[in-house]
Amino acid sequence: MILPLFGFVSGCLVFGVIGAILLRLLPSFDLSLTNLILFVCGAVPGALLLSFLYGKFLVDAEDQLTSTIAVLGMFATIIAGGVAGGLIGASLGRRVLISVLPSLGGEKNGEEV
Repeated sequence: MILPLFGFVSGCLVFGVIGAILLRLLPSFDLSLTNLILFVCGAVPGALLLSFLYGKFLVDAEDQLTSTIAVLGMFATIIAGGVAGGLIGASLGRRVLISVLPSLGGEKNGEEV
């Protein structure tokens, strides 16, 4: 019971660090708490989805990753899925928040808020 929770929390921490680095380095994003939360909220399902798809295609008949390359590929897929999902989540989430709450940086009647 506690092991999946530990994995989830450590995954969120890892994606939080990766998100902070990417949001700081990419010019189209700014590093804010809102963007970081949106990044992590997008990274977790993105990593789960891509790792699920990886497992569907590259496991053997007994649902095992039998080679070292397959296991390392799974870790790389988790990171890549998290980064892709996080960037999509931060981008779409920010657009939704700006349209719902214009005080977060949107425009109101043609004027900057």
